[in-house]
Amino acid sequence: MIPVRAVEGGVVRQEVDKRLEVSPFMEMDQRYHFRIRPPGLDEGGAVMIGIHQTDEAGPILNAVFSGERREITDAELVRLARAHPLMTLKIMGAIHWEAWKLWRKGLRLVSGDVPKEPITVVR
Repeated sequence: MIPVRAVEGGVVRQEVDKRLEVSPFMEMDQRYHFRIRPPGLDEGGAVMIGIHQTDEAGPILNAVFSGERREITDAELVRLARAHPLMTLKIMGAIHWEAWKLWRKGLRLVSGDVPKEPITVVR
C-alpha cells in the first residue's frame, strides 16, 4: 500500500521507492511520484494519472495518462475488444522493439537486487 502524501483539490499525491524491476535497463535506486486526479472532480468525468520517476541525479521520466470516465459494461468491453483486437500484442511488440534498440546502442542490462519485502495490493 502506498500512503497518501497529500490531497489538494481532490488530487491525490503519493510517493514510493522503486520496488519492482520495471525496466532491465534502469537501476533499482529510484523513486516514483504519483499524482492522481480521480474522475468526478468536474462535470466531464475526466481522470488523470501522472508518474514522475527520479533518482539521486534528478528526473528520469514523466508520464501522464488522461481520459474520460466510461461505465464498464459487458457491451463496452466487447466493443473495445473488437475495436482494438491486437492492442496487447502491439504494446508488447513496441516495448521489446524499443528495448532492442537500446541494447543495440550499447546500453546493457542492469541486474539489481529486488527488495524481498512483500508488496501489498489493495483491492
